[in-house]
Amino acid sequence: MANRLILHIGTEKTGSTAIQRFLRANRESLSKQGYAVPESLGAIEHRRFPLFFYSPEQRDDLTILEALDSDTDGDRAARIARWQHDFDQELVRHSDQTWLISSEHIHSRILRNNSAMAQLLAFTKARFDNILIIAYLREPLSAALSLWSTAVLNGAAEADLPMPDNPYWDHLCCHRFTAEQLASWFPGQFQLRLFTPEDWKDADIIQDFSAAAGFALPADYRAAPQRANTSLSWLSLSLIARLNRQERPSRDLVRAIRDSFDHLSPPAARAWQKRVYRQAYTASNEWVRQRYFPTRSTLF
Repeated sequence: MANRLILHIGTEKTGSTAIQRFLRANRESLSKQGYAVPESLGAIEHRRFPLFFYSPEQRDDLTILEALDSDTDGDRAARIARWQHDFDQELVRHSDQTWLISSEHIHSRILRNNSAMAQLLAFTKARFDNILIIAYLREPLSAALSLWSTAVLNGAAEADLPMPDNPYWDHLCCHRFTAEQLASWFPGQFQLRLFTPEDWKDADIIQDFSAAAGFALPADYRAAPQRANTSLSWLSLSLIARLNRQERPSRDLVRAIRDSFDHLSPPAARAWQKRVYRQAYTASNEWVRQRYFPTRSTLF
């Protein structure tokens, strides 16, 4: 059994890619401090980890990316079992290390599924003496706007901002649900952080994450000058979403659109959309503030 797990679960649109790239690039220096970053779970994002807890019939972009959709049920189960075996072998080789796993898809695909959460709990408790889950929370409307860009880049035909009645967007934005699920399955074993760059040193998520996880940054570390993922402009988003309605455009066409129009202003919510989001999540934000951030006057 390994000593400790630090599991970073996003949420989506809170700098997860930057964290994952840092962990990969600094695997050796982190190892010298007693922190291990697995290699068997994915090259950058540890996207194989949430797949351990999928139901056999579950299909989505992660199963496509890992080429599971073309497998028979038996071959799929065998492939996931091999990944688990490879991960267990890593744990055996470095049993004295604190393990750092990062996948925002634990939040987006696993947290709302109680059967999957039960599997996650059993899997981690069987392998780790100590568990800490770190989750970043972003102001709901800001998160929704950013997710909208990502969804369109991934083929969605949403030419307008999805509203809180969309279950996927609601799951991202309802922070009370996130906190309650974590408290139910991992009581006392999670830490909520706010995605508020204005409160961080150098507005840098890596420095905030290192403080949460307890490791020191390399002496030559410098904050990245920009985010790992950048949003579309309003015009790029509109054009690509409309093209997605017919047939997903080629990467070259998407790149040409972005090169031409991403200097324009980003998507913005209309006044009525702002009201809808405020009405949907004000109570949730206040519930989280009172319990986890009582010294703040508002959550965001």
